Amino acid sequence: MRRTLPLALVLLVGPSLARPLPAQETASDSLLTVNHYLDWEQVADPQISPDGAQIVYTRRWVNKLEDKWESALWIMNVDGSHNRFLVKGSDARWSPDGTRILYLADGEPKGAQLFVRWMDAEGASSQVTRVLEKPANPRWAPCITVRTAWDTWSRDSRTSSWCRRKAARRARSRAATGTWAPGSTA
Repeated sequence: MRRTLPLALVLLVGPSLARPLPAQETASDSLLTVNHYLDWEQVADPQISPDGAQIVYTRRWVNKLEDKWESALWIMNVDGSHNRFLVKGSDARWSPDGTRILYLADGEPKGAQLFVRWMDAEGASSQVTRVLEKPANPRWAPCITVRTAWDTWSRDSRTSSWCRRKAARRARSRAATGTWAPGSTA
C-alpha cells in the first residue's frame, strides 16, 4: 500500500502539473524562420535575347515534399510584361540568332543534361547530351553549335574544329548543288 500511494499520486497529479514544452521556433514576421526559408524563391542568371526584346531567367524554390531545390526557366518581355513559365531547368543561354535556348535540365541517364529549345510558337525541345556528369559551363559556339568542356578547340581558340569541318562540308555541298556561296559571282 505504501508503494502504490506515491505511484497513484504521480499518475493523478503529474499530468495536471505538466506544462507544454516551449516550441523550438516561434512564429515571427521580423525574424527568419524555417517556414520563411522554405517559402523563399530565388531569381538568378537573367539572359537578354539577342534582339533585346525578351529576358529568360532561372527561378528556384524549395520543394517541401521532396526536400530539394527545384528550378524552372521563365521568360518575360524586357519591360516586365508577359512574365510566364517556359520549361523546367536552369542556366539558359540564347543562341546568337535568338531562335533557340540552350539549358540544363534533368534527363537520361539520370542527372543534369543539356537541352535545346526552339523559341517559336511550338517550342520543341530536345536533349543534346547523355553524360554521367553535369555538363560544365554550356554556351553557344560561334558557328551556332553547342560547346561544352569536351569540345576540341582550334589553336586560335575562336572556333572548334567541329565547326570548321561542318562549315567545310556545307560549302562543298553548296558547290556540288550549284547554290550560291560567299565570293561567287552568280
